[in-house]
Amino acid sequence: MTKKLAAAVLAMALVSAVPCLSYAGGIGVFCWTLAPYDNILCFDVDVKGFAIKLTGTDKMPDTSIDGAYGAVVFDNTAGVIVMDWTSGGISYTGRIDTITLTDGYWLDSNGYEGGLFFLGSGPQSLKSLVNHCIFHSPQLFRRPRAG
Repeated sequence: MTKKLAAAVLAMALVSAVPCLSYAGGIGVFCWTLAPYDNILCFDVDVKGFAIKLTGTDKMPDTSIDGAYGAVVFDNTAGVIVMDWTSGGISYTGRIDTITLTDGYWLDSNGYEGGLFFLGSGPQSLKSLVNHCIFHSPQLFRRPRAG
């Protein structure tokens, strides 16, 4: 699966997972790099009813690793996927544009910020979530009317 396709499938799954209440479970592992610090952030994304839970690791360039956990929401007004997570006692917020579907930016509770660059996905199970949501909730994939 190419990097762009993995990102597109991830974005579709994250946007559609909340209304797909009949689906629950892991949808795969996804990784980003936090520039300019070169941290590698990987999350196992798990749908829990209305919640999309993130559990993973934040690997620093010096090879130390912190546990990371958080959640995902879709901000329909701003048109972004918002990831909030905590790692090493610091709170982070990442925003991914739903048009490019791959990259975004991050901010932390200490006032630092940088780029959030998608590295790729893990298991193919994400495909089954998207197929499930399209079959059971086709109205999710219609564009809202302007006006």
